Amino acid sequence: MAITSALVYRGTLSTTTTTTLYTASSNTIVTNIALTNITSTTATATIGLGNGGTQYSILSAVPVPGNSTVFFDLKQYVASGQTVNGGAGTSSAISAHISGVTGV
Repeated sequence: MAITSALVYRGTLSTTTTTTLYTASSNTIVTNIALTNITSTTATATIGLGNGGTQYSILSAVPVPGNSTVFFDLKQYVASGQTVNGGAGTSSAISAHISGVTGV
């Protein structure tokens, strides 16, 4: 299988921090996360990896200043069938852009 770039998630986070954002249909490595706060006050975001119903936080209630973006470069393996989960502390405040590679 060829290794290809993948859009893991792009959208506005809900206030349920365990919301499934992505379910891997093949082995995936999450490589970049950008969190953008589209409001004028600080808001928080939580991103985790799920395995069989258990979530393991990799970013827990990270503060994102108003009208700002924070970037995270990482390499986190997500096996086929596992999930990327996340949410925000404030409704409609955080847009998440998560990318990676599949076929690993």
